[in-house]
Amino acid sequence: MAQINGVCTTCSAATNAVFDPITGTRDTVVIAGDLLVTEQCFVRDTITFLNTGRLIFAPTGREKEKSYFDNYNVVCRKLVIIGGGKPGDAAPCEDGAGGSLYMGKNVVTWLDRLHRAPNGAVQPQAAMGASFDPNVWQDQGQGSDGQNGGRGADGQAGTSGGRGRDAPRTLNIVALEVVIGAADQLIIDWHGQAGGNGGTGQRGGDGGRGMGGRDGVVDESWTGDSCGSQPGDGGNAGDGANGGGGGKGGDGGAAGAIWIVSTAANVGVNGPFVTAGFHYIYGGSNHGEAGDGGKGGKGALQGGHKGKNSGPCDQDAENGNPGHPGLGDPTVDGGPGAPGADGPTGSRQFETVAPPSSGTCADKLPLAFKLDAVVPAAGARNSSVPVVLTGIGFKPAAAIHTVQLSGLGVTASSVVVVSDTQINCNFDITATAATSARDVTVTVNADSVTKAGAFTVA
Repeated sequence: MAQINGVCTTCSAATNAVFDPITGTRDTVVIAGDLLVTEQCFVRDTITFLNTGRLIFAPTGREKEKSYFDNYNVVCRKLVIIGGGKPGDAAPCEDGAGGSLYMGKNVVTWLDRLHRAPNGAVQPQAAMGASFDPNVWQDQGQGSDGQNGGRGADGQAGTSGGRGRDAPRTLNIVALEVVIGAADQLIIDWHGQAGGNGGTGQRGGDGGRGMGGRDGVVDESWTGDSCGSQPGDGGNAGDGANGGGGGKGGDGGAAGAIWIVSTAANVGVNGPFVTAGFHYIYGGSNHGEAGDGGKGGKGALQGGHKGKNSGPCDQDAENGNPGHPGLGDPTVDGGPGAPGADGPTGSRQFETVAPPSSGTCADKLPLAFKLDAVVPAAGARNSSVPVVLTGIGFKPAAAIHTVQLSGLGVTASSVVVVSDTQINCNFDITATAATSARDVTVTVNADSVTKAGAFTVA
């Protein structure tokens, strides 16, 4: 009884609000789309998952401050599963995909499970090597030859993917009645969040352009036709740099524990929680994938232009040589990063309760009769009035249903149990019946419920 006792303590106010025999609301809910729940205890008399129902426990607080409860609890008398589908691949959805893995399926899970942790950041390309105008020579102290273009900067390793969040420690599901067909499915996913993918390594920087060589210069100050300097070679273009390695994938978050609390018939070897279309996902969460290595930088294609012969002197002198293009080799692409580690595995366990004598809050869940309304609420003497009784806890399959009114002169006939919330019948009123308010009592087998003054003989 360890789990149900914890649920009773944590969810005392919520279970009383719904299941108190006198004041309980006995609310029902049909989940046919996404239902985000921030409360720790989701308590209803009947919970129906219809084809695409996703019950998603969401954190409280803003994005940077968001926090989950240590445990979450689904408590109901009756759990109904209609439609849905199997989980297929248990890998998580990419962030931003809106949890597309479980679109169109019935699911109980937590919000961050539906998105990966952040992927590693994308970095800009590494710096280009020093670059010059290939048509212009600048006096940089290197003689008449143009200066070589610089080699690009090596790319840095990609950043690591974010670590997946751990699932809240425990999910408790308490349900005493289960309605699920052969083709109906419910996924209960308490996986940890998947780690983010590693970032791509930074692309290596490109080589810079080479400087142009100096033109030959004529010095006419002495002989009038002597050469002051020979033409220079153009500078070589710079080589490209190596790409950075890929970032490490983020580790997966730890899975939590799933507890199913129900009757022995439901959690036994042949019970629906064990043999029907329930799918429990609580393995170690997926790691982030390794980031790709960054591409190597490109060698600059443009070496410096050759310096030109001065012409008037040294007629046999050749022009300078142009610079060589930079090389893509031996630049290399960065290698891939390492994958992250899968998160630790959770567990799935069953606990048996035996209402109405278990001594726990589960004893409140078996449906206490409620007779909410009698419509119409009055009828004239010497008439037969068609009446609709609405409430909770009628049993269409039960062998015996009776409807009785207090006092003399009014009897119920043609009793038809339409559903567990409606009975149709006739109130036959004699001509001599006293004009007064009458109590209405509904009995199913050995159980009865009475609504005082629910019908008046006018």
